[in-house]
Amino acid sequence: MSWSVDVKMADETKMMFVRPRNCHSCGNGFFGLGHVVEYAQQIGAWDILDLAEGQAVQSNVFQAIDDHDPFGIYGFGHGAECIYTGDTEQEIFSCEECDRLNGRIVYLLSCLTANGLGPEIMNQGAVAYAGFNISWTWISENVDGDPYEDLYALGFYQSANELWMALLDGADFIEAVQASIDMYNYWIDYWWDNPGAPWSQDAIQWLLYDRDGLVALTYCDTIVLQEECETLGCHWYNDACHTMAEHENGGGGNWLLLLPVIAVIGIAFIATKK
Repeated sequence: MSWSVDVKMADETKMMFVRPRNCHSCGNGFFGLGHVVEYAQQIGAWDILDLAEGQAVQSNVFQAIDDHDPFGIYGFGHGAECIYTGDTEQEIFSCEECDRLNGRIVYLLSCLTANGLGPEIMNQGAVAYAGFNISWTWISENVDGDPYEDLYALGFYQSANELWMALLDGADFIEAVQASIDMYNYWIDYWWDNPGAPWSQDAIQWLLYDRDGLVALTYCDTIVLQEECETLGCHWYNDACHTMAEHENGGGGNWLLLLPVIAVIGIAFIATKK
């Protein structure tokens, strides 16, 4: 393998969730990830650390990692190319400070981190990373409520959460990523088949946008030699080694031409008109 640091495997019996609530437009994410936390607790196979609301800040996250050494970390919050933030919208992880993620699987439901922070997380020895190279955007009737009770937000959060739900059900990382893509495709098809809903076309547009912005990184993305890449079952294209096959997010669903998107820093939502 080609990590730039020594990889130290974390405790596979433990996982951590980071669920800010008081940052702007974070209510849906707080409640949305809560469904994954509840499911993980029901299964009972892991010790669950749920850093919610005011606990979702850097000092508590770092202390929990140091004390409990969780193998899996699923965090929701605002983000940018090199930063992931928590409840106070202050930095939790950055390109300069993410070495604590060595030896872990990390999933950040946040904007843009795949453009800088994700690769650096892998450089610091993470086992796998998933996140987005776009500003993850959803439609909501009530951004402060439970998205699973929201006509439009449900599909966005089920699709994003499916990655971790699949891991909880025993899928490997790549299978879990594909499960998330499949769920996005399910909801794209759902809204395609329900064109009479006022926001159906907008839902399709943003589900496509989010789906195709999902990035998965593993040891494959740390390899620099084509022969090693192909020998280990990774995918070589554009003169680099990759976890996912080229255009693997495609297929399934009904394609629409995306309208131009203005990128913003952080998660974004579109409130429906009542």
